Amino acid sequence: MPTPDSSVVDLIRDFLEAHHRLRAVAAAYRSGELGFAEVQSLVGEGEGSVLYRLKERCHNLYRAVPVPEDKIGSGALFDLAVGSLFHEAMKFREGFYQLSAYGPKLERLRHTDRAEARELLAEFEKILDQTRLRIEDSLVETEVLLDWISGQLQSLLHEHGDEGSLARFLVEHGVEVAELTGASEAGLLSDLYGSVEAARLRAAESYLSSGFFDQALGALADITVGSANSLRWYAEGMSAYLDGRYADCVERLGRWLAAGTIDPGLAALAVSALGRVGQLVEGEAGLPEAAELSERIRSALG
Repeated sequence: MPTPDSSVVDLIRDFLEAHHRLRAVAAAYRSGELGFAEVQSLVGEGEGSVLYRLKERCHNLYRAVPVPEDKIGSGALFDLAVGSLFHEAMKFREGFYQLSAYGPKLERLRHTDRAEARELLAEFEKILDQTRLRIEDSLVETEVLLDWISGQLQSLLHEHGDEGSLARFLVEHGVEVAELTGASEAGLLSDLYGSVEAARLRAAESYLSSGFFDQALGALADITVGSANSLRWYAEGMSAYLDGRYADCVERLGRWLAAGTIDPGLAALAVSALGRVGQLVEGEAGLPEAAELSERIRSALG
């Protein structure tokens, strides 16, 4: 199903945060150090809760357009699992709130001599004992679901592998994502793109189309496969333009054009930059080459 290019990146980012927070909440609860504010940041009915944001992103991505039951993909399964995770975590939140709110009152009742208070104390103890059992059950279930979702993450990434923003995110945060899938960073990128170099090349293409030229150069560092050299010349040329090094800009973009295969979107940016050079430094030596190169790029586009 077509989705906005950045939506899955937001989803993965929220899942990374949810995974970290849920593990931290579970550890703090079992050590007796958990505060309710930590639970609120994990789960609740609002944008301040990472699991709420994750659930809503999943719904928006995978429930906006109905699909036949026999064509349910990884995204739809991911959505169902995240929904279940959210509801189990809400059960944990409700139980923990009950313990936090009534536990201290129970302690105060232990020091009273009133008969009716002692009777109430016995009932409270039964209720809170049952609550503790339900809390542990919910916590275990959230951990089981979290592990299952982590195991399915790679399949979800395959569904969106062509999206440039995802390639960028994985190049930047591959170690964190790979840890959840049980793969190495190199293994994850190779599985999705064929090789680490191909992943970085795809990320560079996305950086360039968004105007992040220095980031593209970082992604292209030491890569010689495919169109890496051509893209590097383009990135160097546009970066030089932004730095005011106009002769370098013309020289690098000339190399890019000579490489033969040009992307129309990148070409449009280059033509715009070259057209501005004359306005910025009128009369500087080399400016006629900028205008001439701009015309050559236009001609190459047909």
